[in-house]
Amino acid sequence: MGRKVYPTREQATYGGIVDKLQERFADALLGFDLPAIARRVLHKERGGYVIGVDDATFWDVAASNAIVNLPHLK
Repeated sequence: MGRKVYPTREQATYGGIVDKLQERFADALLGFDLPAIARRVLHKERGGYVIGVDDATFWDVAASNAIVNLPHLK
């Protein structure tokens, strides 16, 4: 199965990154530096944007861009 392609960077940020973060953290919008995460995990592909990293890398990037203390990510 291929990766989901989002037509815009904003849709990829909210549909891909925020939704994934909110699976574990209710305060995802306030608890993370979303633009920093987007710069590291979003890739242009097939006329849109995809989450271009595996799950382990995604969570490593999220942990390194947490604004609040989130011990679950250590």
